Amino acid sequence: MAIKSKKNNKRKYMIKILIMDDSRPKTEAIKRYLTDDCLLPSDNIDTAITINEGRKLLTKYDYDLLLLDLVMPLNDDSEPDADESPKFIDEIYTSTYIHIPIHIIGFSQFDDLLETSKSKFEDKLWHLLKFDLSKNDWKTKLQNKIQHLIRTKEFFSKSLGEKYRFDYGIICALDKEFSLMQSAFVNIDWKKFKVEGHPFNFYSAEISTINGSRLKIVSCCVNEMGMQATAVVSALMFSLFELKCLFMTGICAGIEGKVNMGDIIIAERIFDYGSGKLKSNEDGEPFLEPSYNPLDVEYELLGTIHHFLTEEDVDTKIYNQLRKVFLHKIDKIPQIVIAPTACGSYVVANSKFADGLKVGERKLAGVEMEGYGLYKTGYIEKKQCLMVKSVCDFANETKGDDYQSMCAFSSASFVYFFLKHIY
Repeated sequence: MAIKSKKNNKRKYMIKILIMDDSRPKTEAIKRYLTDDCLLPSDNIDTAITINEGRKLLTKYDYDLLLLDLVMPLNDDSEPDADESPKFIDEIYTSTYIHIPIHIIGFSQFDDLLETSKSKFEDKLWHLLKFDLSKNDWKTKLQNKIQHLIRTKEFFSKSLGEKYRFDYGIICALDKEFSLMQSAFVNIDWKKFKVEGHPFNFYSAEISTINGSRLKIVSCCVNEMGMQATAVVSALMFSLFELKCLFMTGICAGIEGKVNMGDIIIAERIFDYGSGKLKSNEDGEPFLEPSYNPLDVEYELLGTIHHFLTEEDVDTKIYNQLRKVFLHKIDKIPQIVIAPTACGSYVVANSKFADGLKVGERKLAGVEMEGYGLYKTGYIEKKQCLMVKSVCDFANETKGDDYQSMCAFSSASFVYFFLKHIY
């Protein structure tokens, strides 16, 4: 038995075919030719022996090619009827429930049926084929049509693949963070686009690096706080766009004494502070016995960040950018801190609670609500992720929003300079 080439095996999954014929020997002959000579996998070929069976398949699945016998029974209890296939052709063309195949070929061994159906098929730019098991000309015509469908589908697949292929992605939780992120990417033209079947607005841009490369960037606003929503959008971004790395920018709370207002935190690892077991103490009061299970940033990416920080005076660059936009707020160069952060499903405005989180991670520098979802997605997808957020408060009773805009801008500025100088 011959071994088919990898090249052909790679192509053969491209199209899906439905054969509608009540003659099993004829169906098997066609299917055998499609698998053995046209190198299509049998899983890509469905069969139906009645009009009703074919209708069910066409309402459920998308097919690239329908091969329709011109004399078919309506159902299992019916006799083959020359009127059923022509009626079904009209139904395919007008029904809102049937998925219209890309192409349809009607076939028969009877010349009079082919002649009768000629105008109906030609009007819709479909084809007729005389089927005769004793001859091979039907095989040649069928193979030519299949090759055309494969090449056409490959062309469109490649075009769509290029259209939706990006190097890096950026997400933000809320619209305010997102708009400031876009502003931080200096002189970059963000172009809005949609992907069919998905509710989110995406924005594309290109960045020229100092090394002469051009990076394709895609961004999206989650429009919701919380790690669950972030995980969903992160997974979608990786699935749609084949990203090398996904960044998240925005604001976070800092641990007072570890960081200062306006400092930029790069999360080297993140834990979910709401993870654990809810128990009762001796007085019956509930308390959480934590089980943090932290997630680390990918090792190679972390090394690249360390190298970037030693080679570039990025903190000064960010400071100069901030002075242009937030002159009344910025009074010092922000420190860039690589440190652990805590993530949870609720906003923290209690200094005792924030201090208590340090019990599980003594180097803890920040508290926020989305990063664990991002890193969990990266862990599952085996992809690089990085959360960069700036300290806008200290998760205490004086929590306010005075520094939120500046911090959303500065965290995005770090990602902007990182992409400009590293790649």
